[in-house]
Amino acid sequence: MSRKVQSAVEKEGIVRIREGSRIIDAIEAAGGMSDEINLDMINLAYTLKDGQKIYVPKISDAERVFKEGEDSNIVIVDKGTEKDSSSSTKININTANISQLESISGIGESTANKIIEYREKNGKFKTIEDIKNVSGIGEIKYENIKDYICVN
Repeated sequence: MSRKVQSAVEKEGIVRIREGSRIIDAIEAAGGMSDEINLDMINLAYTLKDGQKIYVPKISDAERVFKEGEDSNIVIVDKGTEKDSSSSTKININTANISQLESISGIGESTANKIIEYREKNGKFKTIEDIKNVSGIGEIKYENIKDYICVN
């Protein structure tokens, strides 16, 4: 089974672990915990399924809004729900911090910084389509992220 592990781990990326593994196993496969991990916000014993994306929270993620589901102490995106925007929490691009923006598939640190810089310079986004005004976000990237963002 493979999973994408990101944030408070030593080596972000896809890891391969056995069926029935737990979050702690995925973290260990990703090089272990970084010094920034927030253990109060994650259930290390949570049993994983194939294809899940795991966001390991940092101490600086105290304000992060976690997806409700089987276990609200972790962020998991299943293959089956990634394209179903009604089942996942949308990120408000007008208020999101860098970590929240990076949790969107396809948005890395550089693009997250550009979104925040654009917002600070030009004010709040009026519609989600306005994110295409950010350098580096064209039609293709917009199509890939539009179901995961909002401007409430």
